[in-house]
Amino acid sequence: MVSVPGPAITVLQLRIALSALSPPVWRRVLVPEHLTLGQLHNVIQVVMGWADEHLHTFSIRGRRYGKAHEAVLQFSTAANELPLTAFRLREHEGFVYVYDFNAWWRHEIRVERRRLRQHPGQHP
Repeated sequence: MVSVPGPAITVLQLRIALSALSPPVWRRVLVPEHLTLGQLHNVIQVVMGWADEHLHTFSIRGRRYGKAHEAVLQFSTAANELPLTAFRLREHEGFVYVYDFNAWWRHEIRVERRRLRQHPGQHP
């Protein structure tokens, strides 16, 4: 019996850095490119140690994306359904994630690498 590999997926290596802090606070993560912005929000919450208690927004190529709340800021589209693949992010391209609109924790996110993975058990 011959084993047929599953479909290849693209994995993004992201560098997530909090702006304007000294010493610098940053994390490097690997995520499948098919993640939605809502799922990426969850990843950021875990790796940065946040408790998901505040509003957040992504800013990608001049447009803002986030979870819409009544009587609060309006966004271009709901982040929960929008996958990263929709942006076709290139290596070295960056975007912004802001968490807590009062404290304004600004995270600079940069795509460091794009990796094609063949084996389903070998990706995040």
